[in-house]
Amino acid sequence: MLRTNKHLNFEERFYVEKSIVAGDSITSIVTILGRSRITIYSEIKRGSVVQIRQGKACIVYVVDSGQLTYEQRRLGSFNAMKLGNIEPFICWIEERVYKDHWSLLQRALTGVIICHEKYYITKYYKRSF
Repeated sequence: MLRTNKHLNFEERFYVEKSIVAGDSITSIVTILGRSRITIYSEIKRGSVVQIRQGKACIVYVVDSGQLTYEQRRLGSFNAMKLGNIEPFICWIEERVYKDHWSLLQRALTGVIICHEKYYITKYYKRSF
């Protein structure tokens, strides 16, 4: 059974590189690794680089390029926001609630939503709706 929606590890990428150099077909690589064809095609696309050999440009799959591209994209694929980054905001909210007696629950329960058009009309034309 094929493993779908899973990332290739470095050893599998290395196997893909050596198989392509040996001239194996994508089908044989898919069969041995037990992965989807799209996964292998995407990996080849991700790790392909242009090399110049004897004055001619050719596209070659390089495992290091594929791994590096994977790691760079992986870094930006999740939210890295930590509580430490928003601690000043949390302190500001606590200060407003305790010292200025803000009520978050009261504001949440009002249910009043003002669109930007109504805001500007009431602000600049002194009309109320």
